[in-house]
Amino acid sequence: MRPFRFVYSVGAFGTVLVAWISPCHAQYGSQQEQSTATPTPTATPVVFSPQTLADLKRLQQAALSSDYAYRLVAHLANNIGPRLTGSAQAAKAVEYVAGELKAIGCEVQLEKVMVPHWVRGEETAALMQWPGMAGNTTQKIVLCALGGSVATPNDGITAEVITVKNFDELKAMPRDKVAGKIVLFNYPFDKRIAAEGRGGEAYGEAVVYRSDGPSAVARQGAVACLIRSVGGADYRILHTGQTKYADDAPKIAAGAVTAEDADLIVDLVKQGPVKMKLVLTPQTLPEVESANVIGDIKGSEHPEQVVIVSGHLDSWDLGTGAIDDGAGVAVSMEAANLIQKLHLKPKRTIRVIAWMNEENGLAGSKQYAKDHEKDWANHFATMETDSRRARRRRYRADGESRRAGIRADSGQPVLF
Repeated sequence: MRPFRFVYSVGAFGTVLVAWISPCHAQYGSQQEQSTATPTPTATPVVFSPQTLADLKRLQQAALSSDYAYRLVAHLANNIGPRLTGSAQAAKAVEYVAGELKAIGCEVQLEKVMVPHWVRGEETAALMQWPGMAGNTTQKIVLCALGGSVATPNDGITAEVITVKNFDELKAMPRDKVAGKIVLFNYPFDKRIAAEGRGGEAYGEAVVYRSDGPSAVARQGAVACLIRSVGGADYRILHTGQTKYADDAPKIAAGAVTAEDADLIVDLVKQGPVKMKLVLTPQTLPEVESANVIGDIKGSEHPEQVVIVSGHLDSWDLGTGAIDDGAGVAVSMEAANLIQKLHLKPKRTIRVIAWMNEENGLAGSKQYAKDHEKDWANHFATMETDSRRARRRRYRADGESRRAGIRADSGQPVLF
């Protein structure tokens, strides 16, 4: 696990320190000279002072020997566990992160956020009829409700299952072929392009059926929607995530089935009619109060100017949220921890944020936008670490920060 720790620890503070430097462009002669002569290279302008470079080196070396971020992730994942918004674990995580930030010397605030509270219920499915079946038998289907799904009736839905690969196939079907049916989108995650390092692209192509599939089939009269689990996992492992309901379509129950079960259903449907009994009983409960956890290291010269390093504290409930996004929270906290341990004095305020409710509502970032609307101009740079692979880094100004409406285009060195 050490490479995991090192990659994240070095990247988080390093990105903060060098964020948003204006690019320097070499100036050449006339247009004729540019077309006929090779430009003479120019020296790279000095961006950081020798002292700053020395401090960067100290931070790098400290990160390579620190296990602080790893210990934070371990506690969030193993001791607290899944942190779905509104859950007792999410509340415990807020308390834990606030305590840890105080312990390293940050000025800590809990900024109130009202968040959704969706909970799972019974999740069962079985094939009741299919070609070639033995009498008086059923075939279990492994599935879970999609986040935000409405429930079936308590006694479930029993209906014929039809399968489509994509939206085009669905649109080509007459309404009477879809109405009253359970529709399965069997769009496979593209493992080939994922193996080429384009996992985000593969995920994006498949996840649209999770978000938009239920309303698409409901418009044509379907009684429930199932999708092939998004992602490359096998061995009947499920993948959940948020769905969304369009205003122009009825809300119907929505779930994800394993890749193996999707393949099974597709094969049987090719042979003849297949009937399924589906029971999903999730509930959307009243909103509950939670918080964004904010920890500041005040700037020595411009304390009013803020540099945000962040991750989201909530997670889905079928795993323990280690990578998505315990790691993002932990490496952001590690940045602050190392700056404090080395007694460095950033010119601007370093603000660590553990966002609440990224996964199923973005309430945390939206509330931050409202609470800090008057001081947007002082938000100098922002980044969120939110990755689904241990060795992958993504530091950006387009995650929670963009959702909050923050810009990070000052074009100046941020800290020193």
